[in-house]
Amino acid sequence: MNLDPYKILRRELNINLCQHDLFKTAHKALFTYASLATPGNVIIFCGPPRAGKSTLGEIVSRELVLSLHEDNPDHIPIILIEAVNAKDGLFSMKHLTLRGLEECRHPIMKDVGSMDPDLYIPRISFEETYLRIAFEKALKYRKTLYVVIDEASHLTIGRSIERASNVLDSIKCLGNTTKIILILISGYSLLKHLFASAHLTGRARIIEFPRYNNTTHDIYNFDRVLETITHFVPLKKGKSLLDFREMLLTGSVGTFGLLIEWLETAMSAMAVDDARYLNKGYLERTRIQKQIDAIKEDIAMGAKCLEKLDLSVEIDFAELRERETMKSRSRKPFQRKPHRDHVGRPLPGNV
Repeated sequence: MNLDPYKILRRELNINLCQHDLFKTAHKALFTYASLATPGNVIIFCGPPRAGKSTLGEIVSRELVLSLHEDNPDHIPIILIEAVNAKDGLFSMKHLTLRGLEECRHPIMKDVGSMDPDLYIPRISFEETYLRIAFEKALKYRKTLYVVIDEASHLTIGRSIERASNVLDSIKCLGNTTKIILILISGYSLLKHLFASAHLTGRARIIEFPRYNNTTHDIYNFDRVLETITHFVPLKKGKSLLDFREMLLTGSVGTFGLLIEWLETAMSAMAVDDARYLNKGYLERTRIQKQIDAIKEDIAMGAKCLEKLDLSVEIDFAELRERETMKSRSRKPFQRKPHRDHVGRPLPGNV
């Protein structure tokens, strides 16, 4: 069985289709607010599952590094850590700290987990307090400006309100102590626990990466997505994914990543049957209703939290430009203008 045509189509779907309307808007918002943030600020970048939050977080992290023009190899301006459930199925602050030390290239981590017997040195376990102090010193030594924590919803999953508050306060204290900007990339579930940490709530800026809703504007942009994807999906001549728009919008819950995942699964089912064309039957067969229901519940919960918090960002780039203008005007008279690029300057390719 020759699966190469299917593999090529799936690869094209993932490579060419990131820059849809919601992706562009969220991209510009996250990059702009991160660029204008000050030490100690916390940015919470949230949205439904499979929206593309992690992908966008990696892209913006790379762009922020470029915008800082850092050329000292000893400096690490941005570190990206994924929060995982590493201890009895729950989040472990110690594990997060160890990952942070690894990203900072701390000497403590040089032989941890090494498979080279010449490098591996068995050592006793370090206490969490010791590791935390080492991490704080490493961030200062590396001149780190941003710490990005992906899958940040794991920070509070399975925790009591009190424990969730302690974890979030610990994360916030890390930002205060080291003068970094924290970017937490998360699903909506993290928002439920913001009230447990008054310190974090007061300093947080929430940016939502939303889904396509059933509005005229969103349907228009969703149709544009379908028109683009049509070129990468094997359909009969004269057919378009627009013919299945209602099914695709409902079945993907308006989430781009879930739409792509669904189409990839449908194409895998085609490959099993040696079929040449995608049709409604393959789409119906590969849709998982329980997954859809779970995502709908998560989105509904997120909407309630954002409404209650009243912190969701309404992007106003005219206001941002005005803030930057006022910032430049506030410089003391007779001081020379610093020779560096504008901090919020869009990078080549930054939309």
